[in-house]
Amino acid sequence: FFFQAEDGIRDFCLSRGLGDVYKRQSFIFALPAFAIWFVLNNFAWAAGSTAALPFGTIAFIIALWALVTLPLTIIGGITGRIRSNNSLFEESRIPKIQKPIPPQVWYKTPVFSFLFSGMIPFLAIYLELNYVYLSIWGHQIYTLYGVLFVAFFLLLNVVACVSISMTYFQLSSQDYRWWWRSFINGGSSSFFIYAYSIYFYFNNTHMFGFLQGSFYFGYMFIGALALFLMFGAIGFLSSLKFITYIYSQSKVD
Repeated sequence: FFFQAEDGIRDFCLSRGLGDVYKRQSFIFALPAFAIWFVLNNFAWAAGSTAALPFGTIAFIIALWALVTLPLTIIGGITGRIRSNNSLFEESRIPKIQKPIPPQVWYKTPVFSFLFSGMIPFLAIYLELNYVYLSIWGHQIYTLYGVLFVAFFLLLNVVACVSISMTYFQLSSQDYRWWWRSFINGGSSSFFIYAYSIYFYFNNTHMFGFLQGSFYFGYMFIGALALFLMFGAIGFLSSLKFITYIYSQSKVD
């Protein structure tokens, strides 16, 4: 999802200032995730914790990423690049003329769009998210996997619908810079998920000390980053599908 979304954004932008971002897709998630994990593992080593992985395991993980994940990521990026060139915009007739963007009211600003787009999906999964956190960081065992799947499917649909709605409101205000806005709006729910993890840490866990806190917030940040990329790609692709459809049904003089 993210590969095609990023390449689609790059191709759609009238400005080429983004550069060849698809060549760096392999490190957008892997590099910060590995950096955080490496620091946390060093903290565990220094504290003498059994959570620290030995050097052989670290070398195996790096080799697995270089020999499996990296090639598959490059293939996915190239596939998304080819699809964005060949079929992504064939059926749409989108005007290429840049017009002045009028001043926007406060409820159509990027900050409000970010907060609103993230709050609605978060409220849809708030209860299930609490049980998931208790299962991961507590002593409870989560067994309602069917309910969790339904909640996750509902979350994906809510992210797509909210992103489409915010893109429509943005376009109706004569603001055509929707591509990165739709991506950020789609991924904004991960900000609320991470914010809730902070509340959960201080109110629902019995963790204490620097090592436990660093492990908790570090790994939760990695999870929030992964959700941001996935939800952002869903937000962009759903908005793209909506825009290509409405422009394919309209006549451009």
